[in-house]
Amino acid sequence: MVMENAVIKTQAKVGKFCVINALAVVSHGCSVGDYSHLSLGSKIGGQVEIGNNVFLGINTSVNQNIKIESNTVVGSGSVIIRNIPKNSLVVGNPGKIIKTRLNEN
Repeated sequence: MVMENAVIKTQAKVGKFCVINALAVVSHGCSVGDYSHLSLGSKIGGQVEIGNNVFLGINTSVNQNIKIESNTVVGSGSVIIRNIPKNSLVVGNPGKIIKTRLNEN
């Protein structure tokens, strides 16, 4: 689902069952995995890789060439300047991992 005033630029790929919410920007060459949600006003720079089942909170910014792995939640207003491993909870500016799941199924 792509909501009003969202922008998906050239050579970007969006997976199945994603939400690109209002005013979100998916820049050039990005990939967004299945079941991911970019909330209102989220912006991801060029060549960003978003894994499956990732949630970016309202007004999240992700710098270019960053990888956010699967099953990750990024809190509203966070600024991501480093790669984020799977199963993480990230908040702040700059984004800081505050929790990871130790057990994976």
